[in-house]
Amino acid sequence: MFGALSPTHPIAVMGILNSAGAPHSVEVVISCESLFKDAVNVVLFSLILAMIASGEASSVTDASQVLLRVSGGGALLGTGVG
Repeated sequence: MFGALSPTHPIAVMGILNSAGAPHSVEVVISCESLFKDAVNVVLFSLILAMIASGEASSVTDASQVLLRVSGGGALLGTGVG
């Protein structure tokens, strides 16, 4: 699970794009995809941990709420910090 949370893959791709002279819009798309993937990984980790602790399976609604909380909180924090 910790390997899925590491940021080395997007960093390597960004370096290749910079050296190749790719447009900035491509870099933005890759950065956004990376952040979304990280949010999904946090949600999956949280759900698996909750299922282990409670012994019950989470619903799709629970997973959606956690994903919205994590991604919305990240967006608010990013907007607040600048």
